[in-house]
Amino acid sequence: MKTRLPSLLLPAALVVALSPIAAADVILSDHFDQYATGVASFSSKWTTAMSGDSTKFWSSGGAPTNVNNGPQTSREITVAPDRTGNAFHYTESSSTANFPYIYHDLAAPHTTGSWQMSIDFRIDSVSNTNTFWLGAIYGATGRSTSSLIAHANVRTVTGEEGSSLELRLAYRTAASGGGDSVFETLTISADTWYTLVITGNHDTQTLTYSVAGLGSISGYYQNNFDQLATVLLGDAQGSYTAPSSSVYLDNFELRAIPEASTTAFLLSGAALVGYGIRGYRNRSRLLP
Repeated sequence: MKTRLPSLLLPAALVVALSPIAAADVILSDHFDQYATGVASFSSKWTTAMSGDSTKFWSSGGAPTNVNNGPQTSREITVAPDRTGNAFHYTESSSTANFPYIYHDLAAPHTTGSWQMSIDFRIDSVSNTNTFWLGAIYGATGRSTSSLIAHANVRTVTGEEGSSLELRLAYRTAASGGGDSVFETLTISADTWYTLVITGNHDTQTLTYSVAGLGSISGYYQNNFDQLATVLLGDAQGSYTAPSSSVYLDNFELRAIPEASTTAFLLSGAALVGYGIRGYRNRSRLLP
């Protein structure tokens, strides 16, 4: 019996068949399985990539502080719930204001063509409607909000605390820092693993977020950059109104997409997403 491809998938299939697609080059990856469980020291790639600096978290004093000077349990390596291997687990609350995060400054910024970041995440608890970050991509080192390219955060849906969550994805409506700064949201559930994929192109400053089974959202870089310099995982939001939360991250990868494969990769992905998934979207203005 012959199997026919859906008509909407034929263009993507032709592009893939006719265009040579080289494997994406891994810039940085961490599946967190090589660490011992317990307080996360990240003594290998993350601390090495920080040029001698230490993993940071936001202390109640208002400044990024070495994690050894504060509540280390705010971030740890733990057995991943409902899957094999370890995960990076971070927690925070408005009373202690930990804001835990780790980051990696690339030895040299990625400046050519397209890139893609993927991360598995699971939110186990959120106590209120304040937002907290899952991670961010920056166009320059220093982790300033003015150098953000892309970032994702989460909050609980008003009136449904702890059960229904919003994954909020940030972008601009025009290139070169123009247009409006907005968030669009996808509704997610607590106690569930998802994979967030972020794809960007330095030449056009275009940006696409996608979550399998939920949908995709497209826009432009948050600020006017044509390179990628820093990756951050965790919550670096500079305020003390975070919800009490428990977050697991796993299977992080940052890849460069070779120029020869960029067009085919993006077209095939767009066709598949367009055919297969539709997400609930809700646009709101970006809060300062």
